[in-house]
Parts: sequence; C-alpha cells; structure tokens
Amino acid sequence: MSVRANNCLEAAAVRTIRELVQWPEQRLLTLRSFGRTSLAEVKEKLAAFGLRVEMTPAEIARWERFGE
Repeated sequence: MSVRANNCLEAAAVRTIRELVQWPEQRLLTLRSFGRTSLAEVKEKLAAFGLRVEMTPAEIARWERFGE
C-alpha cells in the first residue's frame, strides 16, 4: 500500500485488516489526505484477498473460517 494511504489509516488508528474492512467508503474518504485514489488502492489490495470495505461481522467471520 502507498505511504499516503498507510499513513492516513495509521492516523485514524486503523491497525488491522479486520478493522479496515468494517469501515464504509464514505468514512474512509473523510480521513485527512485520503482521497479517491487511496480508496481505489485500498479496495484493489483488499480484493486480492477476497475482501472489501463495508463487510459485515458475519462476512468477516465467514472469510476468516473459509477464506471466501
């Protein structure tokens, strides 16, 4: 992930992927210096692992169990 996106997430105290995937897109876009390019980058990185933003706790649990 780019330094900018990583720094924005760190500043927002997003420490784990589990925390990140629960955030809605609109909330991410409110982070200082986190724009559409950073959002697209994060979404692309998450998609590589079968994840996305705005996942529900049930979806996260299913992914953790089965990698889906």
